[in-house]
Amino acid sequence: MVMHSMCRSAVFCATLAVTISASFSAVADEPPPEPQPVQKGGSVEVQKTVGPGAKQRFPLQVAGPDPVVAVDPKPPVIPTADGAGPRITFARVWTQNLNDGFLGRFQSEYFETKSAWIRGMVLGLEGWGTEGATAGGGSIVAGVFAGTRSPGKNLRKGAAFLITLGAGVHIIMYDRIGDQDGFGLFSPYAEFLMGVEVVPGVRLLWDNRAVYRWHWTMESHGQIQSGFTLALNSFLWDGP
Repeated sequence: MVMHSMCRSAVFCATLAVTISASFSAVADEPPPEPQPVQKGGSVEVQKTVGPGAKQRFPLQVAGPDPVVAVDPKPPVIPTADGAGPRITFARVWTQNLNDGFLGRFQSEYFETKSAWIRGMVLGLEGWGTEGATAGGGSIVAGVFAGTRSPGKNLRKGAAFLITLGAGVHIIMYDRIGDQDGFGLFSPYAEFLMGVEVVPGVRLLWDNRAVYRWHWTMESHGQIQSGFTLALNSFLWDGP
């Protein structure tokens, strides 16, 4: 009888111990409560419990407006154009050791403009003679030039002022001085030119050249040429 009572007590104690152990395990395994968001100003914070009784706030990122991206403005448009046309020149000439005289020149011109700059080339024929018909001659002339054209904002409107420097050669030259004939190749010249473009395609220019008339068969001569040029180009009939 005593043994039976002891066995029942042992079973009861074991059952109680197992129940208490299971209760503590369930409490330990229970997940912590989910953090609750807290509104603060323009952001939201979440409180989390870290350790017994301690709370820590973790800010949440809140979607805002899309960032403004700076867009570069379009680059300015630089006015550019090219053209071609004739040049007609009438000038006075002063030749070393000879009488003063006159000159006529006809050239074909090609040029390019970019903003306030201009460059180009010329090819043409030239003839000259002294007063009293004591000397004269002619040549095929070619050269290049470059300079400024201002204003250069709009090539189609208003007048413009031009200054250019140039250089070139008289490709083939024939001069007769008195009773002597002179031939030459590639006689050099330098040029200074300035003037106005009255309307697009019509230019009035002051044309100045220093020439060395280099002859193979007789004495060479220096020459100064200064006069006026009327230049017409495709801006007049086609526009830039």
